[in-house]
Amino acid sequence: MGVEFERFSVAYLGDDGPLPPALDGIDLLVPDGQTVLLTGPSGCGKTTALRSINGLVPGFHEAQVSGRVLVDGFPVAQHTTAELASRVGYVFQDPRSEFFTFDVRSELAFPCENAGVEPDEIARRIDETAAAVGIEELLGRGLSKLSSGEKQKVAIGAALMPRPRILLFDEPSANLDTEGLAMLTEVIGSLKARGVTALVADHRLSYLDGVLDRAVIMDAGRIVADLGAAKTAIAADPTLQNLIISDGNHHALLQKNSTGYSDGMPPGWTLTCKNHIPAVAFHDGGADLA
Repeated sequence: MGVEFERFSVAYLGDDGPLPPALDGIDLLVPDGQTVLLTGPSGCGKTTALRSINGLVPGFHEAQVSGRVLVDGFPVAQHTTAELASRVGYVFQDPRSEFFTFDVRSELAFPCENAGVEPDEIARRIDETAAAVGIEELLGRGLSKLSSGEKQKVAIGAALMPRPRILLFDEPSANLDTEGLAMLTEVIGSLKARGVTALVADHRLSYLDGVLDRAVIMDAGRIVADLGAAKTAIAADPTLQNLIISDGNHHALLQKNSTGYSDGMPPGWTLTCKNHIPAVAFHDGGADLA
């Protein structure tokens, strides 16, 4: 049944009461097995959306919420984050914020030990997961000795260990080099092949080429575009800093900046990621795939 938002709103709590909405009445259905990108300008609400799926909002981040979020048909609000952990995995933007131990092997084992998985099964999963994310040579290392990219790989591995049916990635490409991005593409592709639902909040897109089903563009806490597998026209909302173009198999990011024309685009827009995208025809109020 996947993930569903029903008229869901979030306003974080400040010292003087609720802040402006981080999410403003969004409706979104992500069926089982889809890989969906959430993107948009900084502060658009994509991280809040992820946090709401595993109960971190409002369970950890205090907020005023309305509407509801469903995971496999069950309201998230009726479960603790601990109860959701076996079903929903989360890869944080800063891997240091999610480490619980001091070495790689123990970090991979921790979520399964916490869930009561048998030691032999944990050992098998560690070997399998380490191979999947390319960290076999790191298993005997301390976390403090790793590079930022290596820590990101370990964080992804730890999220995979409980074998969740839904996996949330908050800017997982941060700190990864070209080799790391290739690993990430392979991991997301293998999750897709196994029917795992994946939601990815990110600005970098090249590593998602070929594994993405949909791109959901957000701004000011609202969904302003939901691009599926069909050839799609894109409304050029002037408040957006980022837009996506897609032909169903390939995707690219248009980023607004202070420069002039680039690749025949309107003033202030640059194509920052290009992956075999067909020609784009710009016009007043939008952009169409040629």
